[in-house]
Amino acid sequence: PKFFRASAQVRGETGQPYGALSVPARLECVPRITRNACASHQQTLGDARIAYQTTLSESGDPAMARNAALAALRGDSAVVEAAGEDEIGGLWVRFDDGVLGALNLAADGARGGADDGAVGGLASVASAAVSIQDVGSKNVMLLSPFVTDFAPNDETVLFSNVANNVSCPSYSVRGPLNAAAAGLAAFRRLNQHGIVAVATHGEVYFRGMSEAAKQAVHWRHKGAQEVLWTGERVNCGLLGQSSKTCTNASECDTGSECIITSPASEGVKASGVCYDRTQVDLAAGRVVMGDEHYGVTPEFLGHYAEREKFPDSLIYLGACRTLFNGTLAAELFSAGAKAVAGFTNRVTNLFAFKQGSQLFSRMVEQGMSTGEAYGVGAQDPDNKGSYFRLFGARNLGISDYHLLNVSFETGDLSAWTREGDGRVITKLGAAAPVDGKFMGIISTGLGFTVDIGSVTQRFCIPPNAKTLSFYWKYYSEEFLEFCGTAYQDAFKATLTDSRGTRHELVSLKV
Repeated sequence: PKFFRASAQVRGETGQPYGALSVPARLECVPRITRNACASHQQTLGDARIAYQTTLSESGDPAMARNAALAALRGDSAVVEAAGEDEIGGLWVRFDDGVLGALNLAADGARGGADDGAVGGLASVASAAVSIQDVGSKNVMLLSPFVTDFAPNDETVLFSNVANNVSCPSYSVRGPLNAAAAGLAAFRRLNQHGIVAVATHGEVYFRGMSEAAKQAVHWRHKGAQEVLWTGERVNCGLLGQSSKTCTNASECDTGSECIITSPASEGVKASGVCYDRTQVDLAAGRVVMGDEHYGVTPEFLGHYAEREKFPDSLIYLGACRTLFNGTLAAELFSAGAKAVAGFTNRVTNLFAFKQGSQLFSRMVEQGMSTGEAYGVGAQDPDNKGSYFRLFGARNLGISDYHLLNVSFETGDLSAWTREGDGRVITKLGAAAPVDGKFMGIISTGLGFTVDIGSVTQRFCIPPNAKTLSFYWKYYSEEFLEFCGTAYQDAFKATLTDSRGTRHELVSLKV
């Protein structure tokens, strides 16, 4: 990583100049992964899967199948490390270019691979439920990457139905996103939601990886890593192979985005560089390559929540071994989550479906807290020693129906849905917040985007309420030639009621 910061000369109250420095910005410098190397890695992983499945079919012995797959992996000269024969967890490999690979060998009817005899799992942690603390956002993200494997026992579908069938509280439900829609981009946005439910395959990997390799990828936990598999298929042809400039996303290759680095000015378009997040995540060890799909590590979830924390979120991880050793839970808690529910070891689809469905239906339909809905936890009858666990706050609720984060005092847009340029700031020139330390800003981009900004939130109006009031300030430096066009600066505030009628509260143009 490289670190940069800006400096400026500032005059103090005495008139004497002094140097002011910004907070350091961390930029990652990683080697580019070639498409040929990616294809070779994918082929090696695919050969290992075939070796595993063929040996298992012929012998019925998972240990023999594992050894056959390991032999296929180690036969590639690009492999520098691989899982041990007796290592707990799934099969993994580290290639000489730093790419981490693994196999998702989920058994039929289960949310993970064959039993390796290892027992792990966090105990349920209790906190005194003195008063209910609500999640900081009613935005809901539901992901089901392997819906065809789980149907009809998919808890994300049930929770979607429950959340959409209640009028208060009013949830903003995204999903269930299935298959490719539940890809890396969706997992990167989990921190924007107060309620997250993921039904997928999971496994622990990399316990035996060298200490030096783990330090190189900056993993905070040095043991085995709990990995969640996404619905995004590995496509080596999408990895960017050169640096490209751009003015919009259409000028970048599929899978890359245009990051604006030079703002627009009169007669000059904004410009930037095409950025391939997946390639960087692979090179940095946050994303795991499978022969079929990509997986995400705990570090991936923490990385994408560094700038905007989870809003006191409830996270449900419906996969095997999501609370095996705490790597996922630790990252999620450090990133702002308040409660994480998951499974200590291998579980069947049916068991995960029943436990996840019960947790959410009780909390939504009966207004229970996390502790009340969870109870004491259950053991999977088909996997002795594997438990459903709740880690974190037992007094977390999801039934508050009021407007949340009304003054942006969380320092971010928690509870709000953002489109275009919407942010939270402490001041704009001489303009300061009317109350508190923060205020929201929505704009036409301030030079860094051409999208009109907006922030939106759904909520239930309290009984007997007659007035909705808010403070706002409107600034514009409009070019005269834009007046009367689609580019003219405007400010609007609207309230849409439960019948879909839109009430215009403010409508202003230059």
